[in-house]
Amino acid sequence: MALTVTAAFNEFQRNIVNLDSSQTDRARASRDWLLGRMNTFPNNDVYFPIIYPDIHTGFGSFARRTKIRPLDDIDLMFGLDGDDCVYSESDGKIIITAREGTVRLKYYKHDGTNFINSRKIINSFISSLNQIPQYDKADVKRNQEAATLKLKSYDWNFDIVPAFITTPDSFGKTYYLIPDGNGHWKKTDPRIDKQKLLILMLSSQETC
Repeated sequence: MALTVTAAFNEFQRNIVNLDSSQTDRARASRDWLLGRMNTFPNNDVYFPIIYPDIHTGFGSFARRTKIRPLDDIDLMFGLDGDDCVYSESDGKIIITAREGTVRLKYYKHDGTNFINSRKIINSFISSLNQIPQYDKADVKRNQEAATLKLKSYDWNFDIVPAFITTPDSFGKTYYLIPDGNGHWKKTDPRIDKQKLLILMLSSQETC
């Protein structure tokens, strides 16, 4: 039994709030295994978009190491190559346009246009995820901007978000382009949250 307020708080964090370290290790291992399999998708499907592993990144509370119990979801941005496409902003949304040199993304256009359809790309993720033998009993579906993979063998699911990265703008900044849930794209940058958390952690250490 905890004898002090501090001890009681620490016990509460350890037993109720903080993730179990062995569960966290299993989650990271399953995430890394999944990424490894997904990196082979273009080899198994000649229409699957060309991948860009250098920009794969986690986001959300699990990636920031701020996740509390229960561990129920792991968020991933899965990097894709731009494949000679260009993007523009129109009416508050990002439009990605295929060009003459576009090789694979041209198969994911909105009907009658050269605009890349984010829903079609998510559906291609779902199709390829369903081909992984170890996931034959998993529930895979599209959920707004992500392909959601719910495994029978784990308590958590994966939300997998296709992502491109822009070339540097006039200020040298780059952005991730991810589905907006309506067939087009939107800007985001998970690196900002990670940087803010790092600054906060360093600030806390300095005041201790």
